[in-house]
Amino acid sequence: MRKRLQRSAIVVPVLVSIVAAISVAAAMASSKNHVLKPHAVPSRAVSTRLDHIFSVLRGTDLRGRSASVGANPQPLPAAAIKGLSHIPGLDPSAAVFAGGTTDPVWVIPGSTELCLINGSTATPGDLGGVCGSISGAEEHGLAVTTESASGTPIVLGLVPNGNTSVKVTNTDGTTEHVPVTNNVYEIDSGNPSTVNLNEASGKATTRHLAILSRPPASAPAGPPTP
Repeated sequence: MRKRLQRSAIVVPVLVSIVAAISVAAAMASSKNHVLKPHAVPSRAVSTRLDHIFSVLRGTDLRGRSASVGANPQPLPAAAIKGLSHIPGLDPSAAVFAGGTTDPVWVIPGSTELCLINGSTATPGDLGGVCGSISGAEEHGLAVTTESASGTPIVLGLVPNGNTSVKVTNTDGTTEHVPVTNNVYEIDSGNPSTVNLNEASGKATTRHLAILSRPPASAPAGPPTP
């Protein structure tokens, strides 16, 4: 299983749900996100609001049929659908493939909750991600810290419509703009500490990220000791 990166100085913890063989590890979420306790959910529904907040979800059949985007859509693994089905207010059967540069990424809608799930091309079946309320994601998006097969820290984020890119500020004060595709951005360099984005209303907001510092580059070898 892929090592999940977490940081003790997380502002507000989000979902940590281990169901069956699926591990959904929450990295960092806004104050709008909260811990979800697994229990049986008798019915499924997808909020009609989501269609207007996240364009990646447009076309999702509200009766539960999955919709996909991208040239090579990948279905959410059956084990993940079964495991996540215990989360209230979520409809994993309506998961939408959102692409992904490093690993496959899915957005899972629901009646009150929303999840950003990432898989592993290096270890098939290994999934991670973050869930939160629709209202929280509408204002602050969702973000999760994971890592590549080589161990490089990666931040994946979900943002509302209106964000063609997000401004990332690193711990050393440097900034960069990261593109957003299908409402998802991916940060795979630097030591990001915050992301500036627009809420669904268009208001600018800043989201703090939780990520472990990257190890320093190896120092060049010096002259031999006499």
